[in-house]
Amino acid sequence: MGEQPSEIEANAFAAELLMPVSFLKRDLEEGDDAVDLSDDDALKSLAAKYRVSVTAMTFRLANLRYLRL
Repeated sequence: MGEQPSEIEANAFAAELLMPVSFLKRDLEEGDDAVDLSDDDALKSLAAKYRVSVTAMTFRLANLRYLRL
């Protein structure tokens, strides 16, 4: 993660562009199709769905308070 304000802003922009909060909320909270974040394979599958690394998805979910690091 970046420490410079411009890098932090760029990372936040990229995260929202690649992993929009409204889409993640739908994937994580809706009914029987909700993703179980305690399942490593489900997290990998979610990252693959958004075409991002598991690390990027983990940080995004932590920043949105779906996960604790």
